[in-house]
Amino acid sequence: MIQHLQGLKHWTPATDIRRPWAPDCVLAEIQGWLTENEYADALKAAGEKVLPLLLVGETRCGKTSTLIHCARNYFDIPAYRMATGSVMGSHLGEMTRAIVVALQETVDTTSALWILDEADGLFAQRSSGSGDAAGREMNAAMTQALTVIENLPSHVTLAATTNEIDLMDRAMVARFRVVEFPKWGQLEMDERRAFAKSHGCEDAWQSRSYSEAVQKARSFRVQKIIAEARSKVGAQP
Repeated sequence: MIQHLQGLKHWTPATDIRRPWAPDCVLAEIQGWLTENEYADALKAAGEKVLPLLLVGETRCGKTSTLIHCARNYFDIPAYRMATGSVMGSHLGEMTRAIVVALQETVDTTSALWILDEADGLFAQRSSGSGDAAGREMNAAMTQALTVIENLPSHVTLAATTNEIDLMDRAMVARFRVVEFPKWGQLEMDERRAFAKSHGCEDAWQSRSYSEAVQKARSFRVQKIIAEARSKVGAQP
């Protein structure tokens, strides 16, 4: 059984009891990336650097749950998500500095997968000019975040997710290995069925988006649970 670390200030254990469906091409990329991290020291000795992973995809396509599943089931390491409340600030520069502190917290830990969800909100595009004081502070904080991510030690396995990659700072995106989920409209019928089935309702494959399929599947599960609970109450003497 995976043991979670104690005393983390900016991170919370990431768990998901479902086995999510993801396209084979995405799973292969994630597994290949995790294998690179497993041999990060050997790669570093040979002059190669393991880039952190950025999963890009539509809302509710399963980016985070797929990462958690791969970490737990293929590499037997715990996964953590950044506790958003611990890095929220009154302005972006303050938030980015807090993210830097959170990233530095991973350096002193053992093997784990660290996940930054909704990275577009964490690493927004910087202003092109000098701008006002707040803009300059934001740019300086982002530069610091770039430096920290680029210099994370080889034992830190970092991943991020976004559904709005165009909103992210371009220099930050360049520091990641980008893997994209196919859009819902690009999936074959059997792939949509597999996705819907992984959420407990194969009939939801006829939805118009990942998000709608997840919502329909949840509604189906809730109705089923309530019906079963009612039947048990009715069966009581």
